[in-house]
Amino acid sequence: MVIISLILLWPLLLMVGALYLLGMALPVIAACLLVWNLILLLILLLIFRFWKKRGTMDRAYIDTLEGGKRVLYRVLRVVLLLVIIWVAIQAAACLIYLIVRPDIMAILAGMLG
Repeated sequence: MVIISLILLWPLLLMVGALYLLGMALPVIAACLLVWNLILLLILLLIFRFWKKRGTMDRAYIDTLEGGKRVLYRVLRVVLLLVIIWVAIQAAACLIYLIVRPDIMAILAGMLG
């Protein structure tokens, strides 16, 4: 999952890295990423809730399907859950960074010289 995120988000990571090297606005980037991840998490949870409410996420329904459709539903179910967990972890990481940022910067400054 991490490798897929790195492959898909490399332009964003490149921009964040360039701004970090220039010493610019890392707290602003973290705040924007936090908002983006929270919006994405809300959308994914709404999709999850809608799919579960329809009953098409239940194992009993998926087991009644034939062939490729069964595999597709199983894969979509697992991928949706993994993406929700991954986005929640990213949002938590951004929030933790925004809360303890001064401490992290002091530790990095002490380590770098």
